[in-house]
Amino acid sequence: MFVMSEDGKLYAFVIKEKAPEQTDILSRKKPQFMGELILDNPIHVNDIPALKMIACGLDHFIGLDKSGKLWGMGDDTFG
Repeated sequence: MFVMSEDGKLYAFVIKEKAPEQTDILSRKKPQFMGELILDNPIHVNDIPALKMIACGLDHFIGLDKSGKLWGMGDDTFG
């Protein structure tokens, strides 16, 4: 997960999912409790200059810096 501070700094969080203890796999209903999301301490991404805006997907981010340069980062699933 990525977030941008008010001054344009980019931070990344590692998200760890903790699964529910019990699920009813025979039920056609979705479980009410899907687990917990645990965010570790944010990591400041130093290599990217101050940004104007960001957009994030499931496993990637794209950002526009103040000079108009486009930046992107993902989980490298497809190289």
